[in-house]
Amino acid sequence: MFIFASSCESMPVTLLEGMSSLIPIACSISGPMPEILQSGGVYFDPKKADSIAEAIENLILNEQLRNEISCRAYKRASEMSWAHCASKTLSFLVSTLSNYNR
Repeated sequence: MFIFASSCESMPVTLLEGMSSLIPIACSISGPMPEILQSGGVYFDPKKADSIAEAIENLILNEQLRNEISCRAYKRASEMSWAHCASKTLSFLVSTLSNYNR
């Protein structure tokens, strides 16, 4: 289990590493984390200990949930790999340049 309790990030590389590890994630609801993790984790308020504890307990007690979110997070992480991002950027640039040259 990976617990990501940060309340201030711009692009949390450690969250991406956790996502690509195929493990269940309990994650802060703050910042860009929900946009990055999407449905691949259980969220909590990082400023409330009971919220963190509830998210962790939920993962401990629910094997099906652990398996489902682990797979979703892993799939989402693959969409954010350097190779995938570079490919999407190159496609965008080629498309933009081909429209410009018309």
